[in-house]
Amino acid sequence: MIKRIYAVLLTLAMLLALPPVSALAVDEKLGSTTAIETVVGYDENDETWESCTSCSEDSPHMISSTDDLSLIRTHTGSDSVVTGYFKLSANIDMEGTLWTPISVFAGSFDGAEYAISNITISADTLNTGFFGSVQRGTIQNLTLKNVNIFKGDVSTMGNVGALCGSVQFVSTTIRNCHVDKMSITGTGISNYDAANIGGLIGYMYAGRNGNNQVTVTECSTKNIIISNGCTALGGLIGNDASYSSSISDCSVTDSTLYNSFSSGWCGGIAGKTINLPYSDCHVGNTNLTAYNAGGIIGYSAYADGSFSNAQLTDCTITALGTSKTIAGLIGQIATNNGSLENCAVKNFENCKCKLDTCTVEIS
Repeated sequence: MIKRIYAVLLTLAMLLALPPVSALAVDEKLGSTTAIETVVGYDENDETWESCTSCSEDSPHMISSTDDLSLIRTHTGSDSVVTGYFKLSANIDMEGTLWTPISVFAGSFDGAEYAISNITISADTLNTGFFGSVQRGTIQNLTLKNVNIFKGDVSTMGNVGALCGSVQFVSTTIRNCHVDKMSITGTGISNYDAANIGGLIGYMYAGRNGNNQVTVTECSTKNIIISNGCTALGGLIGNDASYSSSISDCSVTDSTLYNSFSSGWCGGIAGKTINLPYSDCHVGNTNLTAYNAGGIIGYSAYADGSFSNAQLTDCTITALGTSKTIAGLIGQIATNNGSLENCAVKNFENCKCKLDTCTVEIS
């Protein structure tokens, strides 16, 4: 009898010593059927990750590891929207981890000038980025390095951006955020891979209400290498479909953008826009190839607002086909209700538009 009791106690002790099932998934490798989203590890009694009702701008959740990043997605309400205040306290290397986008984010994320590196993001059919969709949120002071969108077998992605797949519907601010190197890989690459692709943000939308403005300021991308087919491809923003937005002090450099979709657009800053509230934006040392392209903006529907202080330096714009539209600054403006002020194409001898084999210097 004593032996039986001892055996039972020993078995229980061994079971209690095992790690929780969720912890076994912390280092999911690329190609796994489950992504980091399956990592739970959340204890509602943990004082470090308490209920979001008790975290604030002055006392945010501090993030220093991949596990901490995963915990962000646990802060959801009944609507599955992530809210709360989050702040990086260290650089984070995500090498070997397949990241599932945080589906809808409406909180505040402060990178505190730190970087998240070696990020492989699992593609989604709706919104693909480190944050899938941002609504009524603020993301600032963050750098993403070496971002790979792993398309896999997804036939057509929706909106793709290294930072955000989409930013839409309500007031949102993206400030001082940077992407250094982005690419898209996978077995399903085709002539139409996604609706919209941007180096920072895939798709933006804000209605005519000025209180719902989307602001992107002091942001940059570089070493963006995209060769995919989509409706709108931009070095910073794929498709800015906002009636109320402000984009300022942004740049795209050292990048190669190739849009193989015959009806698609490509722009150094944005592939397509509704209006032109763009100021102090620069594109440098970048090659753009598409059926329709502009050095700064590919296409603008209404061109409301002031487009000012734009510069294009040392860039090559190449048209695919002979009957399409290319231009140095803006490929096409459907209805011009705005103004273009103090814009320049610099280094004429190095900044060219190419139509088939004919090269024409911009003047």
